[in-house]
Amino acid sequence: VVGETVETRTVPTRTGYRFTGWLLTADGRAAIGANDTVTIRRNTEGGTSSTTVYSMWTEQEYTITFRTNGGTEIPTANYAYQAKINEENHQTSKPHNTFAGWRYIGEDENTQPHSLPLTMPAEDLTVEAIWTPVLYKMVFKDGEEELHRIEAAYGTVISEPKDPEKDEYIFTGWTLNGADADSLPSTMPGEDRTYQAKWLRKQATPAAPTV
Repeated sequence: VVGETVETRTVPTRTGYRFTGWLLTADGRAAIGANDTVTIRRNTEGGTSSTTVYSMWTEQEYTITFRTNGGTEIPTANYAYQAKINEENHQTSKPHNTFAGWRYIGEDENTQPHSLPLTMPAEDLTVEAIWTPVLYKMVFKDGEEELHRIEAAYGTVISEPKDPEKDEYIFTGWTLNGADADSLPSTMPGEDRTYQAKWLRKQATPAAPTV
């Protein structure tokens, strides 16, 4: 518009960026704010005149908030739009559990695990850790023969196996790592264990004397 003042209040938009104003030169030496005005004056010959302005942008930063659900804490992370996200920098651990992935809060309320995005989207994210309990094994053996097996997560209530039987022997208990196991745990320990049956040979019954 020639000879008139033009308001620059119409704010353009660009995904992942914040509009900060206009430039009168492409090299950025003459800037005007987003709410400033520009006056375009008629040229000396009285003809039409035009002015080209260039938009200025600031890269937006977005936040990832981590809910570790009982795991080790992860600090909140800030990334610029489309910046590469290195998932190895945001790892958590939880005793007796294996990390399965993240649930995106507000997007999918199901428990399907996901990885973090490869690059930062143009929005804040809140993610929650999903864990899979580790299953530990308690194996009860007689030599190389497996008599009984229990597989359960740490802390699960478990029942003792029935006492085994063996011809000409009396079962006297279990050993663990070569030492007598005075009692078996009532809940699953946080480790694999192998117990061996302990036996006492029966004494032969003496023959009755003849009369």
